[in-house]
Amino acid sequence: DLRLELCEHAASGVFVFLRWTARGTGPDGAFEGIGTDRFRLREGLVAESLIMSDLPVFEHLARRVAERAQKAGQA
Repeated sequence: DLRLELCEHAASGVFVFLRWTARGTGPDGAFEGIGTDRFRLREGLVAESLIMSDLPVFEHLARRVAERAQKAGQA
């Protein structure tokens, strides 16, 4: 389970910034942390997204994605 709560937001020109709090359960149990997203908009649509967070659960997810990609390449 993953729950995100929007804490703050701001906009400047074509950029929108969000600060959020995440709570959930990961492979090592419950976790809580914060993160920031930066979106660059073009014609009202997201043209670029940058997510910044040091939550350990994201490192775990990145490893899982890399493992699946490696297995798919071997098939």
